[in-house]
Amino acid sequence: MDNDTNMGKFTPLKLKALQEAFSQTLLYQDSDIASQLKEKVGFSADQLLQIHRNNFVISVTDSLKAVYNCTLQLVGDEFFESVARHYLLNNPPTENNIRVYGEGFPEYLSTLPQLAEMPYIAEMAKFESLYEHSQNLPIQQSAFDPQALQQVAADDFAELQFLIRSDYLVFDSTQNIYLLFNMIKNNDVKEADLNHECYLLLQKNPDFTINVIELSEPQWQLIKQLQQKVTLENLQPSSLQEQLSDLLTANLISGFTINENKGKQ
Repeated sequence: MDNDTNMGKFTPLKLKALQEAFSQTLLYQDSDIASQLKEKVGFSADQLLQIHRNNFVISVTDSLKAVYNCTLQLVGDEFFESVARHYLLNNPPTENNIRVYGEGFPEYLSTLPQLAEMPYIAEMAKFESLYEHSQNLPIQQSAFDPQALQQVAADDFAELQFLIRSDYLVFDSTQNIYLLFNMIKNNDVKEADLNHECYLLLQKNPDFTINVIELSEPQWQLIKQLQQKVTLENLQPSSLQEQLSDLLTANLISGFTINENKGKQ
């Protein structure tokens, strides 16, 4: 009888419900998970849950620090940890992938009133997010053969769509992130005017290192338009065609196609 009475006080949750309840509790949301935990000597169920919460927040914060290390150096540990915790509790992860989850962190930083007068911090975080993404791209093995252009009919040349290598990414900002990134990397941060537009190319190497190359604005415009599959004759301004040789020399072009909609209204 006593056993039946005790069982009536405890209803085990199914696995999915248990996982959801545990996730809610980690994020300081109401759940019945405490009743499912077996207490340990010296620790109540609530104390055990708080330990899990702290470990969870620390784990996510450490992952964000690894990705946004330059941003961390700009704002310091205390501010970063406070912001990371607030971000976590207000934007809980929906999947078990810290890389995907952390992609929203730069946008979150840009909304903070404390950073309104320091736009370079959120911009640095955006750059670091792209840097992390670049490190995880597969290396494109195929090389572009310029001789293939000789096979293109004269009537088709204006319809060429040049392809940018998929393992090369471009970044732009109203802040001089290139200067700031190099100052941090060289441990030589000093006062500087960062209110200058910045255009960068992130080039992945086989050893997973990333080359950060400064681009001119026309080079950046050309790459962006080529990524949007703009044909040769529709590049704006038309003077961008003059930059193509630079992209070919830098091995940024992986190939070309001919616009399939040629002649269609």
